[in-house]
Amino acid sequence: MKSLVARVVLNIIALLLVSLGPGMQVQSQRPTPAVQQLIDSTRGIHMRIARQRLEQAVALAIKTNDKSGQALAEYGLGLALNYLELKREALVEMKKARVLQHDLRDSKGEGQTITAMGNLLRELGDSREAEQLLKEALQIALKTHDESAEAATRNALGSLLGDLNRNEEAIDEIQQALAIRKKQNNRREIGVCLNNLGSAYANLNQNETALSYYFQALPIRRELPDPRQESLPITLTNIGTAYYDLGQYDQALEYLNQARTLFHSVDRQDSEFEVVADIASVYSAMGKKTSALEMLRQALPIARQKGEKPFEADVLNKMGALECDLKNYEAGLDLCSQAQAMMRQIGDRGSEAEALDNIGAAHFDQGHIPEALSDFQAALAMRREVRSRDGEAITLAWLERIYEKLHKPSAAIAFGKLAVNITQTLRRDIRNLPEPLQRSLREKERDVYQALASRLAAQGRIPEAVQTMALVNDDQYQQFLTRGTAPALDLNIELTPAEQTFMRGYEERAQHLAKIRDTIASGGPAKDQASALQSTTKDLLAYISEAESKIDNSGIANKLSNTSEYAKLQGRLASTPKTAAIYAWQDGESVNLMFVSPKQVVTKTSQIASALGGASLSDRILFMLVQLRSRDNVPLSSSGLYDLLIRPLEKEVESCDTVLWCLDGTLRYIPIAALYDSSKHRYAVEEFGSALFTPTMLDRVRDKPSETRWQGVGFCVTKAHEAMPALPNAEQEMRRIFAPNVLQGTWYRDELFTEAAFEKAMLTKPGVVHIASHFNFLPANGIESFLLLGDGSHLTLRQLSSRSNFFQGVELLTLSSCQTAVGTEGANGNEVQGLALLAQKQGAASVLATLWPVEDESTSLFMAEFYRRKAENPHLSKLVVLRTVQLQLLKGDNTEGNSGQDHRFAHPYYWAPFVLLGDWN
Repeated sequence: MKSLVARVVLNIIALLLVSLGPGMQVQSQRPTPAVQQLIDSTRGIHMRIARQRLEQAVALAIKTNDKSGQALAEYGLGLALNYLELKREALVEMKKARVLQHDLRDSKGEGQTITAMGNLLRELGDSREAEQLLKEALQIALKTHDESAEAATRNALGSLLGDLNRNEEAIDEIQQALAIRKKQNNRREIGVCLNNLGSAYANLNQNETALSYYFQALPIRRELPDPRQESLPITLTNIGTAYYDLGQYDQALEYLNQARTLFHSVDRQDSEFEVVADIASVYSAMGKKTSALEMLRQALPIARQKGEKPFEADVLNKMGALECDLKNYEAGLDLCSQAQAMMRQIGDRGSEAEALDNIGAAHFDQGHIPEALSDFQAALAMRREVRSRDGEAITLAWLERIYEKLHKPSAAIAFGKLAVNITQTLRRDIRNLPEPLQRSLREKERDVYQALASRLAAQGRIPEAVQTMALVNDDQYQQFLTRGTAPALDLNIELTPAEQTFMRGYEERAQHLAKIRDTIASGGPAKDQASALQSTTKDLLAYISEAESKIDNSGIANKLSNTSEYAKLQGRLASTPKTAAIYAWQDGESVNLMFVSPKQVVTKTSQIASALGGASLSDRILFMLVQLRSRDNVPLSSSGLYDLLIRPLEKEVESCDTVLWCLDGTLRYIPIAALYDSSKHRYAVEEFGSALFTPTMLDRVRDKPSETRWQGVGFCVTKAHEAMPALPNAEQEMRRIFAPNVLQGTWYRDELFTEAAFEKAMLTKPGVVHIASHFNFLPANGIESFLLLGDGSHLTLRQLSSRSNFFQGVELLTLSSCQTAVGTEGANGNEVQGLALLAQKQGAASVLATLWPVEDESTSLFMAEFYRRKAENPHLSKLVVLRTVQLQLLKGDNTEGNSGQDHRFAHPYYWAPFVLLGDWN
């Protein structure tokens, strides 16, 4: 929504705004007494009479050959005509005044007139000539050391640059003007500068900064209203538009209606209808589109009557968008095309991109995908050209949808990630706003995050999808990749290596394009730069069109179809009573299930749509994980997955105490223990224990639990490092575990937990290794995921994978950290495993890990209870003990052998993330 700031002349018309008072006495040469008397007689009278008197003054000056008086009268007549909205006639008079002032070598007067001409041209839509004139006037002010003229011209130039979306330059000019006005203690002009600074920051989507300047200007403008009664409603309008941009529609209407009332009270019909256009935008956002369209239809004739091309183009564009929303595509496209052509003529590339977005959206809605793609690609180039980051995010989100329609998922995801990452950057700018405003802005952006999460999930990239969803929810604004909580505003969605390469090329071309635009704006060789702009734009568009071929993230699925391991598995299961295995893998719209027990193999096919009520598998998994992380109603999301994976084999599973799962693709991210049986009203963990396995690990499974008392080594991190918060309960966790009659061994804390100490401990081949630290899992580039060591250094999966049999001899590796059980897919389709599976490959017989970020206090209690129960019952398998502790937390039974109930950790969020991989005995 475009700001309405500075739509009236900012300071040159001050002569008329104070009834043509002392400000008229600015020229270095004085008119004759007769002419001066006519000019003085204009004080305090109606502007139409002022016009007549000034016309008389011009005629008298010509008759008496009073060049100085004629120049001053022509200038004053131009101001009066401008006040009366006869801007083109005013420009003619200003030009006459300038010629006379130049001949008289009246530099100060000429500079003042040039500034007024620049403001007039700006209002008439000729931004290029306006900028040229204002820069010329600034040089005169600097040369003549006229600080008031310098401040006025810088302020006017800043406002113009803001119109052109060159907002960094605008801020610089207005700040310099503000410094001069503060030095002069000119409160009225201080208010003008503050208001214009707010507009420049609003154009940069830094609405919290914009509001701070607007609210500084507001009391000044209430205290010192200008004679035309415009400054106060202008600032009220700007506050309303800032609230609109933040999604606070009620507050927006409050301030906009105040502004409209004030404009109406002083018979400022043109300004009133500009506010009407803004109110129409608010109504449109609230879904009242027909009312919004009717209001814009009332505003359009006024815009045309005034001859203000920027405002007319803005109204046309909004009307076109509304017509398209109402499915009147032919009318809507015609209006938006008119707006685009007008914006191109004006040179407003940012607004032209908005019009192209609306045209592209209409083409998309009608199924004209190639046309929509062309529209949005062109709009994206313009967004980058003018450095409109919020606009770029909007256009990228549309490109995400386009490429999805074209069945180009890699490109769709890449552009969606970029849109989210830009939005994350913008979110950092709202941290100082009141929480209701922050929440409102996040709500407006939710669709961008959800769309990306859905596409990631559909491609089997569940960790990235969950990370995306965690960032959008109010209660999920926490460090997604660390145990515990921390602000997530500084996080971006990770890019795969292929995405990183593509984005580097995109950024290089886009930045080059913006630099060329800056060169043109600063007065570089127009012909050469225009050619460079055209060729660079063409290069960027060609690069974008090749996105899918440049980003290859295929090969997500790794279906299990080899049944050669089944016989081996049956033999292994024979030694464990009431134990069976289930293989599960997705095949199109169904999931294939294979139940293996010592006596039988049963196969079933489960239809996804039927079990999940029409939802896709990836969306339902994602929904469940988000519900878990938000401590929400898990049975609502997990009962369908129970029906999909367990109910078809309900008869077979009924006789099992232990079920081993070999899962494929997205199914690997399902916490089986938390699946809910809606018919019996209980979780799967209440029916049987679950462990994960891979067929290649079967040789390491014991026939029965070892009854030898465990000995081990522990490592923990209690202090904060980088963005990773402290783990205050980690030390207590270690003391509980390495206690008499629980686990024998040594543990290392913080600075003692070094890479060298870790390697030395592994050489002793301890039976149990317990690590309580952060594991920073990077969904898009899993091999660079790392375990945080106590001295603050990182041990990456790449480093661990290069050390052969690092965990050889370890019966149980416990990773009391975050997301250690999941992995992702690399760009080449080869699986990049999480830390848990890598540890198994490096020799660990079993790994106790987690599927999502775990809560520090509950994890400390969980782990202590797990080891205590195993020490007291060495004949029980690891899985039986794990399930027992999970049931303890679910049912609220107190831990550490204490009596009583404790239901704080009964939600599956606390007990369901723990999974056992490998040897379940």
